[in-house]
Amino acid sequence: MSSMGSVSFGGLMSGMDTRGLIDKLVNASSRPILLMQREQVILQGKKSLITDITSKLEALGNASRVLTLDTTFQAFKSTSSDTSVIDASVASTYGVQEGAITIDNITSQASFQRQVISSTGTPISDADAYLDYADATTLTITSYTSEVSDVSISVDSTTTLNELAAAINNAAGNSLVSASVINISADEDNPEYKLILKAKNTGLSDFGGAQTRGFDASELETQSTLFDTVSNSNGTDAQLDIDGVTVTRSTNTFTNVLNGLTFTLKDLPAAGTQVQVTTSRDTDALVSKINTLVDAYNNVVTTIGEQYKLDEETESLGLLGGDNSFKRIQKDIQMMITGYAGGLRPGYHAVTGFADIGFETDEETGEVSFNSSTFTSLYGSERELVEALFLEESSIGGIATEGIAEKVYSYVSGLTEGFNDPIYAKTHESIMDAKVTSLEREMEDIEERIARQQSSLEAMRERLTAQFNAMESLISGMQSQGNMLNSFFSSLSNNQK
Repeated sequence: MSSMGSVSFGGLMSGMDTRGLIDKLVNASSRPILLMQREQVILQGKKSLITDITSKLEALGNASRVLTLDTTFQAFKSTSSDTSVIDASVASTYGVQEGAITIDNITSQASFQRQVISSTGTPISDADAYLDYADATTLTITSYTSEVSDVSISVDSTTTLNELAAAINNAAGNSLVSASVINISADEDNPEYKLILKAKNTGLSDFGGAQTRGFDASELETQSTLFDTVSNSNGTDAQLDIDGVTVTRSTNTFTNVLNGLTFTLKDLPAAGTQVQVTTSRDTDALVSKINTLVDAYNNVVTTIGEQYKLDEETESLGLLGGDNSFKRIQKDIQMMITGYAGGLRPGYHAVTGFADIGFETDEETGEVSFNSSTFTSLYGSERELVEALFLEESSIGGIATEGIAEKVYSYVSGLTEGFNDPIYAKTHESIMDAKVTSLEREMEDIEERIARQQSSLEAMRERLTAQFNAMESLISGMQSQGNMLNSFFSSLSNNQK
């Protein structure tokens, strides 16, 4: 059997498994590829870890940054002694004063002006009955409020009560009134419909008096033969006394009465009832932000620390255990958290570090815990010093300080943020991103080496296949010659007999 083109003998002549032998020789030479692929897996694992650590460092930086801002320590909260009557909130921290104020003589809530248009002579029993307006008539609901425009609607002889209400509600630019049709009758068989108009804004109206506020819809009644009555209920302002001073608003929300505070009147209390509104620093919000810092710090310390622990089974460190730069990062941050704020001196200042305000460090794991009770107590008595532990900059007794939170933020930013180079007009990637880029380049290089090795193995397979095919062809030729000789000698022997 011979071989032509891509067809091989496959050991048919020699009796050898040449395909299997070629596979073994190629596989033996492919070990470097396996080693490179294993190295790729390790590098990918390192990249994932560094990306994770970077994310946790960024979270630590963000948590630190929040605590370096003055506004974080200017948060206030207000509480009402009776939230069913008045709710209080801090809308702005500017100029807010701590303490309690008394709200008494709550005389009125803001309400809406209403007008009811109906027929008292012959009640309207059909909301789809014609109102008998003249054809092509324009009716106007007059506004007595300078900021709000009149409302004009077009009607005709076939306009019904329901259609009138819809026309009012759909009128272009209507910010004055809303309309609805109601049935006031208790007898389902004998309905009595009325048109209710309600101002869209609360506040005192003076219909029938000076008419400087509110609205007048009486033209809807006078132009119809079915209507004969317009009854009005004026709107009211909200009014209350704050520490003896009367304050009036057109809505139930009182803003700009006291710096930063907003009151919402929800109900009228019993006569003579007072409501206390107390404003204080929002320590709970501050504690929450510090806990966020603690959690972010512990995530960084724990994740990095795991890389330098010896695995008892494999007797090896983590994937990043051979890179001491991460251990340096961990130690630097730990020294900041357990150290002192810049400018504060132990023995001279009552508060100099996080340990003084409730931070406790686990000597084994390096993690910290936070005692909020210790912090709250000390913040009440040493607020200026406590804030100096966090703020970007402050001054204590004429001494400039730099907060620990600011130190952590600056350090972490140097690791996770890129920077602009004005000399060469280019942006440099961050230290952490540079580590990832270096690993990616290594993986790309390995990928190229693997591709070259695979090409080399393919060439090796083709070379071995050609060599074994040549051997099989030679053996086949020799067997053919042997068979010819055997046939010749056999024929010669027969002729001699």
